[in-house]
Amino acid sequence: MYFNRNSSPEFTQAQFKLKELKLALYPGNKVGLTGILEKLDAIIEVVKDLIANATDTFDEPYFQFMEYFFVVAKFQAAYLQALKSGENTAEAMKKANQFNLAHLTELAGKLDSSRPSVGEMNKLAAGISNCDQLTDFYNKIDDFAMLRLPFIHGVETNPYAHFQRHISSPDSEKEKEAEPLLLSVQFSTDNESWANPQVLKPETQYTINGVIKLNRLPQNYSKLIIRHVSTTGDDFFVLSLPEIQLTKELSYSIRGQVIFKYGQNTFAPPIAIRLMAQLISATGEPTYPHLIGYDELITQVIDEKTFKYPTGFSKLNKKAWDIGLEIKKDLPDIDSQELDHFIILLSGILNYAGYCALHGIYKTINKLSEDDFRDRLITYLSANPVIGGDIVKEGHVAGGRVEIRYSNIIAELKVEKTVADRVKMVDQYKRQPSVYASAVSADLAILCILDLTTKTLPSAPAANNVFMIPAVFHGHETAPTTSKIAVIIIDGNLKNPSAY
Repeated sequence: MYFNRNSSPEFTQAQFKLKELKLALYPGNKVGLTGILEKLDAIIEVVKDLIANATDTFDEPYFQFMEYFFVVAKFQAAYLQALKSGENTAEAMKKANQFNLAHLTELAGKLDSSRPSVGEMNKLAAGISNCDQLTDFYNKIDDFAMLRLPFIHGVETNPYAHFQRHISSPDSEKEKEAEPLLLSVQFSTDNESWANPQVLKPETQYTINGVIKLNRLPQNYSKLIIRHVSTTGDDFFVLSLPEIQLTKELSYSIRGQVIFKYGQNTFAPPIAIRLMAQLISATGEPTYPHLIGYDELITQVIDEKTFKYPTGFSKLNKKAWDIGLEIKKDLPDIDSQELDHFIILLSGILNYAGYCALHGIYKTINKLSEDDFRDRLITYLSANPVIGGDIVKEGHVAGGRVEIRYSNIIAELKVEKTVADRVKMVDQYKRQPSVYASAVSADLAILCILDLTTKTLPSAPAANNVFMIPAVFHGHETAPTTSKIAVIIIDGNLKNPSAY
């Protein structure tokens, strides 16, 4: 049986705090496993407070379900942390989380399915519990952080509350005025929900469409204004949202524009524009409803055309750009100078790959030594004004001789004459650059292979022969990778186009 109990400010504030802690998990790759675990512990404590406030009410089972949802995420983070640290508790964590997920599914089956968040949370929990790689887990944590949870204005403690809501009385009006004033905001652009972060281009005007909804309308207020309160200067962007003239309705549509004047640095973090709502009265002081939903607009203002180290070929530019973003996402703690040097050398070698493809430099060549290949590439890279004389030929590292070294970035060069299969070709050479990179405490390396195998089919575009692979180390075969290798394959021994 449910007992009469009204909502409290503590109950409302706990839900606000839950939302803030959940959003603080984004982006997962920057927060890291340790930060994610700390925030999930704090979230679970808040949910326990919500359960205590909802004891013996209609909503208690929902908050109990919510607690187990966060527990599943916590145990998966702990499992990955154990894997990463080489602890022997990893498998126990995995088994425990399978039990947690089964219990979560059982709780979901007993809840009111009209709440969309129940199905979404159950599905997301299953996805999180299947993550064995850090990249996949961080992606799920990003979805987790952006998950829409209902805001419960008051626990339903009276079984006849549904009927009593339609009975107006002075007391009920006073209670209604005492409710927190909330404004739900949903934004979209290009017919899709604003992604937070939404990737936009500079100097381009974007239309923002939104739906806003008040939970109640105070008396004598006639106008609603939504404006930004970001610490980002107004000279960087222009956000224009019209004033809304209020009627008796609680829900309104809004349409505005945003334009960012400048692009960000290549791998700079997203920009956040925090929003504030204000209700205006002709007779009294303005009031400020609490925004839920999109209380801030997070964007990345980037343009591939402004890539700092262009390759000279548009598709190879995009490939270098995408590789840089992939590294930032998968290795959030990567040293910025190391990444910068890596992109410089990568772009230089990609420029050479594009040049070779365009001019058929290795056409009809079926024999070439690795020394000759190295000397040709070094001669070409030395003419690059960014690299110039900083490139080192045949440096000695870890008891071996590296082909090319630029700062602490190693490029290992190979010439392949027999194995045409790309997977097998890369597999036989991928470990050597890892050895050299580890010796100089680098997390990034490059493997460049000149393919002189017999070609019975035309070669693929140069951009299709560029990809990233994880580095694998002794004792960490199943652990999430913390190092990466860029693989570039240059096709040689090509026939004349009419011969295919």
